[in-house]
Amino acid sequence: MDDRVRRLRSRLEACSRGRAPRGVRYPAELRTEVVELAREAPGTGMRAGALAKQLGLPPGTITRWSRHVPRRRVRRIRIARPLPAVIAPPSAPVLVTPQGWRIEGLDVATLLRVLQLGT
Repeated sequence: MDDRVRRLRSRLEACSRGRAPRGVRYPAELRTEVVELAREAPGTGMRAGALAKQLGLPPGTITRWSRHVPRRRVRRIRIARPLPAVIAPPSAPVLVTPQGWRIEGLDVATLLRVLQLGT
């Protein structure tokens, strides 16, 4: 990482030609490299402000540049195991009487017997 920072810093200094960093227009490819390095930096424990200081840039520059550089389109995904198929139990008849009784789980012959006894 330090070697990459040194190379980027020398390229940034070559673009500035001794001028203050605020008045310099850096090439888009150079800005993209700086932003990609900044996006990798949190994994190494470095924040964008510290990286900007190492590169000789004003503190908010990398943050501003990162708004204009699109993120990589490839994202890591985790593939979930397929869920086992749930087989619905066969539907059985349900009897609801006018009085509000609900009778479930009986076969048709038993439900008919219950109806006959209830009347």
